[in-house]
Amino acid sequence: MGVIIKKIYRISDKGNPFTANFSFMTLEIAFKNFVDVFDTKGLIVIADNCKDSTINMLKDNGGEDIRITSLGNSGSMKYAYEICFTEFNNEDIVYFSEDDYLFLPEPEKYIMEGLEIADYCSLYDHLDKYINHGQNPFIRNGGEVTKVVLTKSTHWKFPNSICPTFATKVKTLKEDKEIHYKYNFIGKITDSFKTTLALIESGRKIITPIPGRATAADLYPSPLIQWKEVADKYK
Repeated sequence: MGVIIKKIYRISDKGNPFTANFSFMTLEIAFKNFVDVFDTKGLIVIADNCKDSTINMLKDNGGEDIRITSLGNSGSMKYAYEICFTEFNNEDIVYFSEDDYLFLPEPEKYIMEGLEIADYCSLYDHLDKYINHGQNPFIRNGGEVTKVVLTKSTHWKFPNSICPTFATKVKTLKEDKEIHYKYNFIGKITDSFKTTLALIESGRKIITPIPGRATAADLYPSPLIQWKEVADKYK
C-alpha cells in the first residue's frame, strides 16, 4: 500500500464497554483483533486507568508504544488529538479506535478508499441508521436521506453521524480543531453526534461503507455480519 496509517488505540478498565448482546467480548479479544487486521506499525496505545494485567496483555499482544494515563473518556481522547498535533505530520492519516470494536480484514484498504472521496472515514455502519423512533432523530421509514457512491471495493454512504472511532488526515483534524474541542472536551464524555453534525454543516464529507467493515460491540452493531464468529477467532 505504501502508506502507514498512524493508529491511536484508547483502552480503559473503567466500566464494561460490552453490552449483553456482545457478552462473548473481552478487551483482549478486541485488541487481538485490532492488531491482527491493522498490525502494530504506527500504533500508539493510550492505556487510561488500566490495571497492570491489562498493560501486560497489551505488551503480550504487540503493544510497544503504550502511554499510561488517568484522564477519563474525554481526557484520553483529547490526549490522542494532542499526539496528532505534536508528533505527526500534516499529511499523515490517523485512525482513532476505541477498545470495544471488532474489525473485518483489510481495514486500511477501505480507509484509503474512503478518504479519497471524503474528509472523515468510519468503518462502522451504525444500526441506528435503520431504526425508526430509535436514538437517531433523523431516521424516517427505515433509513436516512443520503447519497450512495461506489469505489473499487465497496459501496459507501454519507451518514448523519459517526462514533469517535474514525480516520482522517492530521491537517483536517487541525483545521476542524475548534469543532472537535467544542463538543468533545467540555464534560467527561465526548459528544460524537453533535460533533458530526457540526462537521457536516461546515462542509466536511463523512463516509461509511455499506455493509460496515467494523462494529462497536454495543446494542447497535453493523448489520449483516456474524460478529461472534469474528470474535471467536481470537479466544
